[in-house]
Amino acid sequence: MKQIFGINIVFEKIQLLPNTAEKQGLCCATARICYSDVDGTPSGNDGLLIYIKPTIRGRGAQMPYDIYSYSRGSAAFPHEPTSDQWFSESQFESYRALGAHIVTQLTGDLASSTDACFTDFYTSVGKYMAVASQHPP
Repeated sequence: MKQIFGINIVFEKIQLLPNTAEKQGLCCATARICYSDVDGTPSGNDGLLIYIKPTIRGRGAQMPYDIYSYSRGSAAFPHEPTSDQWFSESQFESYRALGAHIVTQLTGDLASSTDACFTDFYTSVGKYMAVASQHPP
């Protein structure tokens, strides 16, 4: 649990691991922002939070080869410092493709939906996390 401005943020599952070859973790975590703890409103009105961490070690669909190839040449990827804002084309494309790859895994069946809302996305992320937990590395 984390508390910010007196409001509890309760993470439901955290399995974010560093980019190491030994273990694979999840690329996200979900939490409930418990406004009801401080303002007395129904807990059904609490906020929802999805934390997404770029990783090359997440579970799920295999990472596209171009992302993997770039990561082999840059040990810090995907956490290279932002002090150098002059990204090369391959660096920029690798970050863009990694983000697209992660979101594709998290959205699951929502890709074909034209009227999905945040709650649908939150549910989809929960399904991704449940399936990933059933298939440990």
